[in-house]
Amino acid sequence: MNLFYRAKLFSRREKILLGAILLIFVLGWLGVGWLFYLTNSEKVASGGGTYLEGMVGKVNLINPLFADYNPVDQDLASLIFAGLTKYDLEQKKIVPDLAHYEVDQKLTTYTFTLKDNLKWHDGAPLTTDDIIFTYQSLIQNPDFPNAFLKANFREIEIKKINDKQISFKLKKPYYFFPTLTTMGLLPKHLWEKIPLDKIISASLNTQPIGCGPYKIKEPLQFNETTGVYEVYLEAFKDYHGPAPKIKNIVLKIIPDVNTALTLRHSVDAFKNLPPEFIPEFSQNKHFQIIPYSLPQYIAVFINTESPKLREAKTRLALQLATPKTEILKQLPHNQQIDTPFLELKKQEWSYQFDLEKSRGALYDTGWQLPKNDASKTGQPAELKPVASPAYRITEPNNGEDLITTENTLILRGTVPPETRAIFINDYKLTKYKASNPTWSYIASTKFNTLLNGENNYKISYEDKEGKRQSLDQIKITLAGASVGSQVTTANQNQNSTTSFLDKADYDYIRFKGTEPLVLSLLTVSSPPEYQIIAETFKKSWREIGVKLNVSILDTGAFEQKIKNQNYDLLLFGQSLGYNFDTFPYWHSSQSDGHGLNLSNYKSFRVDALLEEIRNPYGLVNIFTSEAIETFRQERLQELGKLFQESVPAIFISRPVYYFVVDDRLKNISMENLVLPKDRFSNLDKWYIKETRHLKVDFSLATLWNWWKQELGI
Repeated sequence: MNLFYRAKLFSRREKILLGAILLIFVLGWLGVGWLFYLTNSEKVASGGGTYLEGMVGKVNLINPLFADYNPVDQDLASLIFAGLTKYDLEQKKIVPDLAHYEVDQKLTTYTFTLKDNLKWHDGAPLTTDDIIFTYQSLIQNPDFPNAFLKANFREIEIKKINDKQISFKLKKPYYFFPTLTTMGLLPKHLWEKIPLDKIISASLNTQPIGCGPYKIKEPLQFNETTGVYEVYLEAFKDYHGPAPKIKNIVLKIIPDVNTALTLRHSVDAFKNLPPEFIPEFSQNKHFQIIPYSLPQYIAVFINTESPKLREAKTRLALQLATPKTEILKQLPHNQQIDTPFLELKKQEWSYQFDLEKSRGALYDTGWQLPKNDASKTGQPAELKPVASPAYRITEPNNGEDLITTENTLILRGTVPPETRAIFINDYKLTKYKASNPTWSYIASTKFNTLLNGENNYKISYEDKEGKRQSLDQIKITLAGASVGSQVTTANQNQNSTTSFLDKADYDYIRFKGTEPLVLSLLTVSSPPEYQIIAETFKKSWREIGVKLNVSILDTGAFEQKIKNQNYDLLLFGQSLGYNFDTFPYWHSSQSDGHGLNLSNYKSFRVDALLEEIRNPYGLVNIFTSEAIETFRQERLQELGKLFQESVPAIFISRPVYYFVVDDRLKNISMENLVLPKDRFSNLDKWYIKETRHLKVDFSLATLWNWWKQELGI
C-alpha cells in the first residue's frame, strides 16, 4: 500500500496537520538556506545605475588642449578623453594609461608603446598618428593658441616609430616629463579637417569624440527654466582600462552658487559646495560632507621689478603687516600657510604679524612718516619725545630757504610743550593734536598751497594760555612746475595709471623724499574671497603708512595686466601640480611676462635649485625613487630659506573645499587629489548597485557541515 493511498485514508484534520508539518519543514530549510547564504556571502559592487553630480560654472571647451583654466571643462575632458599617462589616486604618482613607456640611458628619450585594440568613441582605431597629430601638428604649431602648453613641448623632438610606438626626445633630462603626457589626445581623422584658426570655435568642442571611460550620450542640453546645463554621458564599452561600474553619468552645471540649493533634491553629489550651503544639504541624512584640500595656495605676489619694492626689507615690512589670523576669521574655510610649499612656520619671526617691526623695516629703507620720522624700532615718532630742544622748521632743507621744481613738499617742524594749535600763515592745522611735539604741512600745487614763484610760510603757535606766538618762517621758490601736477602711484616704465592723493592721505602715507608709498594691487572678481583679502590688506597696511589701491578685474583684463607686467602686487592663486614643481612660478626664465613668475623674481641660486629638482640625474649617487625624493626635499628646504630671506610673495592660505555625496554612491575617495578632476581617476571603483556573492562553493555537504557547526554538533 503506497503513501498516497494511505493519505486518502487520513481524515481532513489529519491532512491539514500533515500539510502544516510539511510546510514548516520546507520553510525551515529555506530559512536555514537563507541564513547560510547571508552568513557565507558578502555584498559586492554590481554594474549599472546613473550618477548625477551638480557643479557651479559653465561649459566652454570640452577639449583637453584648452581645459586648463576651466574646472568644468577639466572634469568633462577627464571623463571623455585619455592620455598616454594618467595620475593614480592611490599610488599618488603618474602611471601608464594608453601606453607603456621606457627611458633610454641618457634619460632624454621616452619611447611609448600603445596598448592593443585602442579605439575612439566612434569606433575608429587609435594609433600613433593621433599622437603625432595632437602633439606635433597642433601643440608644436607656431600658431597654436595655447601658449603655455606650446612652451612645454617647444624643444621636444617627436618621432613616429610605427603604428604602435612613438618617441619624445628632450634636449636635456627632465624628471617630471611623464606628467606632461597626461593630457588627452585628439582624434586625427576628425580634427585634421579643421583649420587651426578655427579650432576654438569647432563644434567638436561641445560634441567631443574621445577614448576615455565615458562618451557623450546626448547633445548638451540647456533648461531655460532652471538655467541648468545638463551633460549626459554613458560608459564606453570598448574602454581600454578597467570598465566603470556606473552606466550613466549626468553632470548638472549651474551658472552661480545661489542656485545650488535648487539641485539638492536632484543630484547624488555636489562639487565644491559653498560653505554657506552646507547646513541646507546636511538636512538630508543621506548626504555626507567630505572636506578636502588641494596642493594650491592663495598669495600676494610682489613685483620685485617695481622701484618701490626692489628692496627685500620693504617686502618684509609688508609681510609683517599682513594679519593672516584676521583674514582667516573672515575666511574660515581656509588653512593658513607661510611658504609656497604649504608649510606653517609660526616660530619664525618674519612670518609673524608685527606692526612695530614692519614700521621699523620701512624706516630702515628710507620710507618716513609724513608727520615725523619713525624710530628705528618702528614705533611712530609721535609716541616718543622729540630729541632736539630747538623749536623750528626741520624740513625741507633743514628749514633753510630753497628753490625747487618739486610740485609737492612736506613741511615739518617742532613746537614747545603744551602747544594747543599750529598756524601756517593764517591757516590752522586741523590735524594737529594739542601737546604733540611735532607738526607737518603739505605744500602742493594740487591744493594751491604751493604756487609758481616765491612762497612764504610763517609758522606760529598757540600756547597753553591761548596766546599766538611766532615760531619760524621759510621761503620756497617754485620754478618750472605747473599747477595741478599729478602724483604718480606706480612706476612709469610699467605704464601704470596715475592717481591723485587725497589731502587726508598725506596724514599717514610714508614718503621717500617726495615719492609717496602708494602701491597698486590687482586681483580677479572671482572667487569673492580675493576681494575680502584685498580689503583686509588695504586696511592693515594703512597702519604702517602704505596706501593700497585695489583693482578688481575680469579674467581678460587681469590676464592682460599680467602680460604687460603692469602692477605692484598681484593677489592670485597657484597650484603646485602633481610634482610640487615650482619652476614655472619662480625660475627667472619665466619672468617678465614669459611665464608664470608673477613676482618677476630672479635669483641665480634659486634658478640652480629649481633646475636640479627638475633634473636630479647625475646629482644623486643611487638612482632610486627614494634617493631622488630625499634629494628633492633637501633642495626644497633650501628654496624655502631663500624665499624667507627675499620675500617675493606673501603666502596666505590654502583653500578647503567640500564635496557632498549621497551615501548610495559607494567607494568614493577625495584623498590625494591634485586637481578636482582627479576624483574621477578611480571611477572604476565607484558603484551604486550591489549584489551578494558567496564566499564558499555551495553544496549539500557544505550546507550540512555549516548547519552542524551552527548547532554545535
